[in-house]
Amino acid sequence: MIILLIILINLLFYIRTIDYQGICDDIPVFNGPMVIPKSRWMWMYFWYHLQGRKYVSWKLAHWQTLGIHTLNCILIYLAFGRNNFSAIAALLFSINPINNQCSIWISGKGYSQNTTCALLMWIFPYFSIIPYLYGTYFCGASLVLFPLVFLFTKHWWLVSLIILGFLREKNRIFDKTNPGSKYNMESNPELRTIAPRKVIIMFKTIGYYMVNSIFALRLGFYHKYLFLHGVDAESNKKSYKIDKYFFIGIAFVLFTLWTRHIGLLWFCICLSQWMNVISFNQTISNRYVYLPNIGMSIFVASILIHYPILGAMLWVYYVTKLMNFHPFYKNEYWSIEYSCWEQPEFFYPWQNRSVHCFMNGNYHGALGNMIKAEELRPGDWKITYNLTQLYLLLGNIGAAKLHYEKALKCKIDGREEPINKLMERLKKWIDSIEEQAKANNNQVHINIGQFDMQR
Repeated sequence: MIILLIILINLLFYIRTIDYQGICDDIPVFNGPMVIPKSRWMWMYFWYHLQGRKYVSWKLAHWQTLGIHTLNCILIYLAFGRNNFSAIAALLFSINPINNQCSIWISGKGYSQNTTCALLMWIFPYFSIIPYLYGTYFCGASLVLFPLVFLFTKHWWLVSLIILGFLREKNRIFDKTNPGSKYNMESNPELRTIAPRKVIIMFKTIGYYMVNSIFALRLGFYHKYLFLHGVDAESNKKSYKIDKYFFIGIAFVLFTLWTRHIGLLWFCICLSQWMNVISFNQTISNRYVYLPNIGMSIFVASILIHYPILGAMLWVYYVTKLMNFHPFYKNEYWSIEYSCWEQPEFFYPWQNRSVHCFMNGNYHGALGNMIKAEELRPGDWKITYNLTQLYLLLGNIGAAKLHYEKALKCKIDGREEPINKLMERLKKWIDSIEEQAKANNNQVHINIGQFDMQR
């Protein structure tokens, strides 16, 4: 009966997402040249959608996303007692809007599949190696440290599985000789350095995730908090400032060690690889907390089972935020619009909005949004570089040259070589356009394909 209720709840609150399109990383996969191999039983068609290698049907991809999230909710109920307590945890996890990047976004299926694997490992510990190898091989790195949760059970020896996980990920992520590895492409010396000062970042990250997991304050793809960590010395100085989330993080870790509550231990261990001790790509992302949030749901359920009125209030709050957030996933346009609305003081949504305008031929809109981004973050290389190109496109060579000079003074740590190449190319382009303008009575030919708008 409870399992049927879980299924119905998920269908009720997510069924409208089946008709949505893709956003962000979904779109290049949909438009890409890859062809799904033909198969008699169409299993390759299903598999390619499941693994995000090629999308042909938005509906199938969304059904898979909803199906995996629903399965995870059922497994939470089964894994933690098959009782009222685990039912509350499963239903909270189901509708917690912070889970949106795995419950709705089709490119988040790797994280949600790894969560399925983690729950199967918890339910069937003696067969853990099977889901663990599947998850780490097919679904990414988010499962690698999960075996550490078994340290607090009689199956402590399963911790040894992380050796297999590290063997799988060491070359894909940490290969210093591979220019395409995450180590070289998505990090820099500050982000890779392990030093005592990283303790500050670690506790700030824990505190932020803990608060956001319970109260779902920021639901979009990009979080202003710690977003610029690692960009340059000035941004790093701000990142290491002590704030409320630092103290919340310390208090939360101490409370976890004191209570040794399995939900809190689960949350902290599964979050450990996303604490920005070593960082790649985004410093904060809601998809990182999907697996840890099972533990938080268990902990919150253990409190709410004694306070049903408080539980009803939290349920209404989650449902309201979730339903209001749904339009974010309708298409790329609405995802960008929501991001600007959610954090209007954050420069990156405006920069992203500008690039989206440019890609859709709205060049004046692109300029206006990029100017807004510059107002919020003056001196950013990407923004200044983009403005240089936009002014060139719109015929304002003077403003283009002015912003080019500004861009020369901007930097991103660890990206000096590619930035210098782009700036050299841009200088030649400016000189060429200026010469054309002088020779042809201000008439120049602009090749849109040359533009390299930076996100």
